[in-house]
Amino acid sequence: MAVKDGNGGSSYQGAVLATRERSGHDDSDFYAVVWDEERGAVTTVEYASTRYGGGGSAEVDATLEVIEKARAWWRAAKASDLEAALRDVRSVRDGDEVRVVKGRKLPLGTVGRVFWRGANPFRTYYRNGYNRPESLDNQRVGVETAGGLRTFLALENVEKVVDEEALKAEVAERVERADPDGYERAFAAPGWAVM
Repeated sequence: MAVKDGNGGSSYQGAVLATRERSGHDDSDFYAVVWDEERGAVTTVEYASTRYGGGGSAEVDATLEVIEKARAWWRAAKASDLEAALRDVRSVRDGDEVRVVKGRKLPLGTVGRVFWRGANPFRTYYRNGYNRPESLDNQRVGVETAGGLRTFLALENVEKVVDEEALKAEVAERVERADPDGYERAFAAPGWAVM
């Protein structure tokens, strides 16, 4: 069938994966989840809304080839998101193992465990908008080395120690467990009910 606009034109023939409705407080928008061959990605196309009269229609008609392309796109996007989330070295917390990557207090490559993280208590914080205590640039960590030496370092001077093989295995496992048709829900908007 494809996506039909209110003027009789149609697009995405054989590429409509799902139809959905975003239902808000006052209005509902109707959209199709489609495979965009030109972009090599899944996207959405609004075809009707209660905001205006008229509108179009859409019917799911994706071919098996298109469904496989959409699933491959979803797996790649999910893997990329997961890797970024799992590699977030700025999310150093108490108890994390870190490696010194710059600075002069400890030799580069020194490994230790974080026992504290917080704002630099010795810094001047200006009242009107910049140099805020919660800024990542103003964070410090307390690190204890294997020899029992405890010192405080700028957060930017350490990175979280990550086992690359374990990280890759975790990403692969999560991608494998992910819903293969999750692309249908990937475009849900905050504050809207999706049906």
